Formats: sequence, C-alpha cells, structure tokens
Amino acid sequence: MLEIVVIGLIVLGAIIFLRRRAKGKKPAPEKPAVYVCDRCGEADCHCERRP
Repeated sequence: MLEIVVIGLIVLGAIIFLRRRAKGKKPAPEKPAVYVCDRCGEADCHCERRP
C-alpha cells in the first residue's frame, strides 16, 4: 500500500514539474529589422562576434 502512495506522489510531482516548466518558457523577442549596435552605433557590425 505504501509503495502505491509513493509511486503516485512521484508521478504527481513529475506532472506538476513538467506543467510549470512548460509555462515558464516564452519565445524570445525577435530582433528589429534595423539593428543598431550598442557598442559602436553601426547598423551592420561584427561586435557580437568578437571575443
């Protein structure tokens, strides 16, 4: 009887965890069509690729 309760609680916990995890993910906002670099101010720069 105890094993059934423990397995049920584990399954219930997994379901709750997966539902909360799915709600937390939001799609990243898209970059605007004209991206201006924060560092150099150019529209088409390579600052993001530099280390």
